[in-house]
Amino acid sequence: MVSALIYKLNSDKTDYSMTLTNYTCLIETELYDYHFLKHMQEPKVFTIANELKRYMGSSLNTDIGEYNRDDMRYYSAHIQLKPIYKRIAYNIDIKSAYPRCLLVNGLIDEKMFNKLAELNKDERLASIGMMAARKRRFTIEGGNVVNFVDEESDYAKYFYYCVNTIANLIWQCEVISGTKFVYSWVDGLYVTDLSTAEKCRKLLFEAGYPSAVSAISDFQYTHLGTRIRITFCKDGENKLFNIPVEGNRLAQIIKFIHNENNNDQIQE
Repeated sequence: MVSALIYKLNSDKTDYSMTLTNYTCLIETELYDYHFLKHMQEPKVFTIANELKRYMGSSLNTDIGEYNRDDMRYYSAHIQLKPIYKRIAYNIDIKSAYPRCLLVNGLIDEKMFNKLAELNKDERLASIGMMAARKRRFTIEGGNVVNFVDEESDYAKYFYYCVNTIANLIWQCEVISGTKFVYSWVDGLYVTDLSTAEKCRKLLFEAGYPSAVSAISDFQYTHLGTRIRITFCKDGENKLFNIPVEGNRLAQIIKFIHNENNNDQIQE
């Protein structure tokens, strides 16, 4: 629908502007405005996101440091060339990680935290992610783009702060896990034995972040050059992750700390 409208406007040499956000597309002409949703979300997600922004509005002068979108890391992985297979491995999942980060660091109160916690995981991430919403506005005249403006929300730094804080916590878990660590993804990490998982859980709890440890089965790791392919079964459901290798800074740091031999294969 959007592509067809753009094609029609350009073919007719109609002047218009197009504004893109994470979830919406707005096309404005002299006669009509056209609104499109790029991703469907429950209304409660937008309601809670707006309420969260009001909390952040009172904290805009809080010194939480400077964070850049391009520096954010949502994953890390142990790098080795030979495959890993474990009949049983373990997942440590931080509960409500980003809302908990805002609460622990005094940026929201229990009331706001509880509202976020009532959302499912994807909805929570969407609500908090809306703080980092980016608005891109194109001006088109005679079928050609004549101006482009890229704007980022004033609240974006709080989302990046959450990402950075959780990544640092997971990095600490990687350090104490040594070669038992396999990979992390957003707010969860994966290790090869239960005692290591419990050490990570204890570290997270002492930092103010409750987590859950769960067993996963048929864990397989395969290095494919530019990416790592990981498969396993959790709660009866098969999972697949493809993790980029290039630019995996945390993995390089951990590898240096432990001076690992990448040719060793981990087997149960």
